[in-house]
Amino acid sequence: MEELKNIPARGTKRPGRRMLFWGAAMVLFVSVVLLLSFSNEVAHPGTIKLPDGSYLRIVKISYGTQHSCSFDPRPGSERARAYLASHLPRPLAKYIRLAQPPAIASGQGTNPYLAVFTVRQYAQAKTLVRLRAELVGDRGELMQPPIEAIGVWQAWTNGTVRNLNYWAALQFPAEPKRIFMRFYDSTSSNNKPLAVFSFSNPAPR
Repeated sequence: MEELKNIPARGTKRPGRRMLFWGAAMVLFVSVVLLLSFSNEVAHPGTIKLPDGSYLRIVKISYGTQHSCSFDPRPGSERARAYLASHLPRPLAKYIRLAQPPAIASGQGTNPYLAVFTVRQYAQAKTLVRLRAELVGDRGELMQPPIEAIGVWQAWTNGTVRNLNYWAALQFPAEPKRIFMRFYDSTSSNNKPLAVFSFSNPAPR
């Protein structure tokens, strides 16, 4: 007796390589659109434009004796790429270079202290204002003598420079509920801040 075979009826087609190709192409297209939508660093929430044309934002705040911060070196795509890397098949994520390790900054001390990590973006030919920062409590009290950034990482992408900086506030009380971090031109006597960020006090009470 002749063995019966599962032969598709005429007019029907099995899903083949063409369908798989178009499916992969669609996933890749959506991935590229998401990456481009997050590629503008200056449009990132919480970014402040400084008078020298650079853009400043806080990427992490922590309190303790050990601090670390990872930051994606490519422009403004860390959130989208992290999302895509966790949802796409690993071979595809690797093919579109989602798995590149980030830049990492770290610091440690004997006593707990506040650490603030910032990213500053600017055109390569720009002359930058040197920044200093002050921490002020919600009642206007000065909580930390002026501090300057510790440069820990820098990258160039298509004429744009991004700096990852580390600010350490060693004399830091836990009383205020909200902190204001004011940035000034360290070479000027003008007391008007160039940028002000506010955040909840991370120190335990």
